Amino acid sequence: MRLARPADPTRRRKPDSGHDLAFHPEIRLRCSTGSSPKVALAWQVDIRAEGGYIIAPTTRTSQGRYEPQGPARTPAVLPEWLHAELVRTGHVIAPPPPRRPPNPASRSGIRRRPATAHRLLEPLLQAVAQCASAPEGTGFTEKLNRAAYTAGGLAAAGHIDHDTVRQSLLHAASQARPWQGARNEQITDDGLAAGAARPFHPEGRP
Repeated sequence: MRLARPADPTRRRKPDSGHDLAFHPEIRLRCSTGSSPKVALAWQVDIRAEGGYIIAPTTRTSQGRYEPQGPARTPAVLPEWLHAELVRTGHVIAPPPPRRPPNPASRSGIRRRPATAHRLLEPLLQAVAQCASAPEGTGFTEKLNRAAYTAGGLAAAGHIDHDTVRQSLLHAASQARPWQGARNEQITDDGLAAGAARPFHPEGRP
């Protein structure tokens, strides 16, 4: 990953004067190379992950030698802020749908807050649907990702039903981008899966 200086990643200098930073994520990620320009973290920043490759340090090519930089030789843990940005920009690959456990709220005695959860989600769903105002340039992918990630966390915490909120997300997405149903499902399921890994209680408490 060509990024500027999170703490202690493995680094290597490329012959073209670029730099690669290596991290170890706990989620499956897709490459940004060969994808839509909208699947990008930042200008001139590539993500090399599943389906891609990197050239290891000390490798020599016709352009020159790939040099290791700094003392680190083991990829660092992916920082929280970078994890969130990769989710937001659509780089997460959703795992196969797991068998859902019993409602965690009822199992652990956590108080469910469905009304609060729906109040949190409603403006996010509206923002997705309002992207119908233009076929591009409205931040549709980012908005759908944010809504799905939030919904996944709320569903994992037991405050809303996963299947019901998935249908709500797809309905909002189809209002904005009816011609890309498969893409809408991919963004929705990726966001839900990422959010499910971080159960979310409204207002920061059960």
